Amino acid sequence: MLYPYPGTPAQREILRRRFQRLLEMSLSDCIDTLTSFAAGRVVVDIIHIDSILHSRFGNYEDRGLSMNDILKEQYGEAAVQLLNELI
Repeated sequence: MLYPYPGTPAQREILRRRFQRLLEMSLSDCIDTLTSFAAGRVVVDIIHIDSILHSRFGNYEDRGLSMNDILKEQYGEAAVQLLNELI
């Protein structure tokens, strides 16, 4: 498992930095603590992330783009891959 919950301090720091670098968001703002605890791995709140993306890029669905599309366009494939690992 790549990102166990709660994991070690070193594991948390690596993920926190990677998340911030790739998505320009704070992991602590996006983590779904209850689901992470139940799953035993880090899980993010995709609804909250969608809300952040809408505040940054507007209603991208009106342009025919999905969340995946806007993430890839704005942050790259590595960001999409990380987010997919955390949902």
